Amino acid sequence: MRKKTGIFLSVWLCISMLLLLLVSTPVHAAETNTVTLNFIGASVDGGKAVVDVVEGCKAKITLCTKDAWDGYKDCSISGNGMQVDLLENEYYLKVGISLEASSIEELPGMPSISSSDIRVYINETSYNIDSNSYIKLDPNEFSGNLNIKVEYEPAPPKPAYPDDIQITASCDGVGMEISLNGERIGKESKEIQGTGKGYASGEIYNLIQIQLAFGDGNIGTVTVNGKPINLPEGTEDRVEFTVAPASAYKIEVTKRLTVMKRVIVWESDNANNTSLKENELLKHGSIAIIGIKDADGTPVELKDIDQSASHGYGSIVPGSEITLRVAPEYGYQLDSITINGQSLTPSADTSTYTYTMPDANVHICGIFTKKEDQTELKTDKVKNALIQLAENEITSGNSRLTIKDAVLTQQQQEAFEKAAGDYQIVGYFDIKLAQILYKNSAADLWVNDIAALKNPAKVSLQLGADLEVEGNDLIVIHENSDGTYEVIPASFDSATKTVMFQTKGFSNYAVAYKKSETTTEDSTKETTTESTTEDPSKTTTKDTTEATTSGTTEATKDAVTASPKTGDDMNLPVLCVLMLVSGMGCLYAGKKR
Repeated sequence: MRKKTGIFLSVWLCISMLLLLLVSTPVHAAETNTVTLNFIGASVDGGKAVVDVVEGCKAKITLCTKDAWDGYKDCSISGNGMQVDLLENEYYLKVGISLEASSIEELPGMPSISSSDIRVYINETSYNIDSNSYIKLDPNEFSGNLNIKVEYEPAPPKPAYPDDIQITASCDGVGMEISLNGERIGKESKEIQGTGKGYASGEIYNLIQIQLAFGDGNIGTVTVNGKPINLPEGTEDRVEFTVAPASAYKIEVTKRLTVMKRVIVWESDNANNTSLKENELLKHGSIAIIGIKDADGTPVELKDIDQSASHGYGSIVPGSEITLRVAPEYGYQLDSITINGQSLTPSADTSTYTYTMPDANVHICGIFTKKEDQTELKTDKVKNALIQLAENEITSGNSRLTIKDAVLTQQQQEAFEKAAGDYQIVGYFDIKLAQILYKNSAADLWVNDIAALKNPAKVSLQLGADLEVEGNDLIVIHENSDGTYEVIPASFDSATKTVMFQTKGFSNYAVAYKKSETTTEDSTKETTTESTTEDPSKTTTKDTTEATTSGTTEATKDAVTASPKTGDDMNLPVLCVLMLVSGMGCLYAGKKR
């Protein structure tokens, strides 16, 4: 029995370890993609693979790498069977054509050869180097052995064009190539002159092709004989179009202006840049780029912006208008916001600023300082006031509590008195709450009025000495935004004459106290008799209940919502495992007996 049990436990342990290995073994993405370069029919000379395409024409293959900063850089080819890791660098094959004679027609019996007649094969994939002599070795496309060969595949014979056409071309770049009806005119240059074949008259149009020198940018405008050519949308460094017959074409090409983007950065600490000084860091606040418009006012996508609560980085075209949101933490205000020493212009929208990106890299500096909430008293009936907000009720800047005498219509005053019942109103107040944010100083603010809060706030009003209040039984009456009136229970500190209550809304209020009754000797006896026959606490309870119904309803809801749960939820998976282990133990014990 013990032997069987031991075998069972051993098997169980082995299976568990195998499962653990399967679960814990990480799955890695491919980290290398090494390929072998085999140059078919090529010899290596000076770090390049040289192929004799046809007599008098050689193809020279160069292995290059490319990065965003340095462009293309040549690598030396050591020979056939050379291995490279396509994930280590961005690799390209550059194929150039070399003719042994100044003009291929000088070779007896040979037709003219151009780059359009040369095809490059990588395994079974064919490439035409006429438009782009660089072929990318894409790691998503290539792996294993790459058999590279170059072959001469001349295009079909061109039609016989009857007329000689004079070509004069110029560009403002490094150089270009011009072709007329598929025939290249001259060599790559910024100034080209030559003669091609086509139609000088009639109704058949001629085809012109323009190719800028590699890496020289994109085509901006083209004019032929003084008339602009309508270029297709998205034109880059190559274009072709047809023109009406003529005996000569004067072609002028300008490049499209390519603007280099500039960098804008900000940091909340110097972990990423230890050279930043304390006054160059953003503490107790945040910055975010929320919009960019180009020089023409067209909105630009924020795809080149990387930002979080603690830092930001972006690449932006000079001349673009940037809109930033600058938000201090609650209890803090923005004292200054500058970019490379230039103050930003505040916008109408709260906490937003605009800035025009210069042709330079820039760094945002903002200083946030601690500020206290404000109270403005515009009435002599209140000596002091205070408001205590719930947490996260206002998340930025400060609050400002404003109290002044309420200006009421006769209808409003009668409504207040009706709501007060047998309480005596001692004063009417217009109580307002707002969020304030500095634009650049305390004298220039964004003010956002707050009509209602999400959670009740505690308000304290210290009444002025001129207001006479009898007893400690006070209530506060609030005019709601919908025109109704609610009675809010209040507490009163007679020593300081301070009324305290809770509310969510801010508009017109009234403070009222319960009048004490004055009686004659007879009425006193009558009152005494009544009080002995009826429990006075019932009347007090009734009055208090009626006065506090509105305020206590919300408090009861909050109390119910906040009631804690009894007991803790047990982890169900753990309970299942424990039950399974216990069951196996019981089964084992039963079999053993």
